[in-house]
Amino acid sequence: MTGLAERPLNIPRKYHEGIKLLVGLDNSAESEILASLKGAPPTLSRSSLVSNVMGALKNIPLAVVEPIVQALLSLYTVSAALEYTSVDAFADDICRAVEGGRLVPNFDPDSQRRFKERLSRFLGLKNLGLVAKGLDLLSEHERLLCSARLITDIRPIFGTDPTRSPEAAIIFHVVMVRYHEGGELKQLTMALDDKDIKSLKATIDRAEHKASSLRSLLAEKAIQCLETE
Repeated sequence: MTGLAERPLNIPRKYHEGIKLLVGLDNSAESEILASLKGAPPTLSRSSLVSNVMGALKNIPLAVVEPIVQALLSLYTVSAALEYTSVDAFADDICRAVEGGRLVPNFDPDSQRRFKERLSRFLGLKNLGLVAKGLDLLSEHERLLCSARLITDIRPIFGTDPTRSPEAAIIFHVVMVRYHEGGELKQLTMALDDKDIKSLKATIDRAEHKASSLRSLLAEKAIQCLETE
């Protein structure tokens, strides 16, 4: 693998704004955002990362910072996926993609040179690379949980005469799990009784205890554990 894209890179539309803002930054804003990103602790929460970066900035609005951070994380992921071994080579290909896609007006050779140098500085941030790789690993599964909802309900049990009040009742639960699979949002619904709820809770408690033990082990080895919160 040469680390070079076999075909011209295509920048998804949702990252166009971030790329445009990155190209248009003045030197002062670049230095401020670069320093803030460098000092931001790695996290698997995109919103937390943006919030941490914003906390160290003075006059740069969220509307500028958030698209830039999202675009940079995406670029890191693409660079790793295509196994680029040179930041400069990847920056060259991104410049070609920006020029070919006409994302930025008046993207002359001098503008391209400055953007390539700027991109190389941002892509050289180790902590941002850790975040991008962590997010990529976190999503590298066939199915990803989106949300879960648990509804508790009651069902009456009638005797032989349905016109009379119920003689008993049962309590049950319905869990609705929404998840992503193959780019689609799907839903799974299951009925649970109280015994199932206790078993599920015990399983979750055990998982939390194991995660706590692993965090302690990582801390002993001085290995940073990226968190989703």
